[in-house]
Amino acid sequence: MNRYGQRVKTHYQRFMPTRYAQISDPETHFSTLGSQIEDEISVTETQMVGSDPVGEDYLTKVGRLNMARMQAEELVMAQFLPDPGLADDLEDPNDNPAAAQVLAWSRQDQQQRTEQAQAAQQEMDRPVWQARTN
Repeated sequence: MNRYGQRVKTHYQRFMPTRYAQISDPETHFSTLGSQIEDEISVTETQMVGSDPVGEDYLTKVGRLNMARMQAEELVMAQFLPDPGLADDLEDPNDNPAAAQVLAWSRQDQQQRTEQAQAAQQEMDRPVWQARTN
């Protein structure tokens, strides 16, 4: 099982134990899912990278490729990691302060990731960035 499958498996175990328990063969299920996620990330990354700009130096290219990989992972993983707040079997936060804290952290983490991805995209879209790559 690759790291993507393991991440989704851990997410299901932690936030959706009832759904996780209904999976007859979790190892096979999440292994297959991890491979599917990896393939989708590769396709998305390739689309985001595009062709090399003329005159792009090595470090700029490495940065662009790394950013595309991280953004592709973020986009694809968001499709496979349901928001714990929407999970039908998450413990009631009113009854469990620990569950409420996990939910709050999850929402805060998702908000920070979204803001970071938007800031990175804005940085790449800036004319200054584009001037540096030419």
